[in-house]
Amino acid sequence: MSLINQMLRDLEQRNPAGRTNPPSQQTLDIKFGQPPPRGGYRPTVWLAGILLTGIVWLYWRPQAPAPSEPAASAAQAKPRPPVPV
Repeated sequence: MSLINQMLRDLEQRNPAGRTNPPSQQTLDIKFGQPPPRGGYRPTVWLAGILLTGIVWLYWRPQAPAPSEPAASAAQAKPRPPVPV
């Protein structure tokens, strides 16, 4: 507590009670910026949807057999005999 009192006394000695600093003559003008335009997110959402659809389609699309595997495609093309009932 004595340290605080000492600091206050030092402050009073530097700035006597009769002498005060004049108020600043500067004015402060506060101007708010314009809000961002609305609807700017919609093209981004559409683009994200189209890209996501394309990625899912590429991932799940049926894969064509490679040209080096003709035997597998020939076996699938062979007709099967009818099953007797």
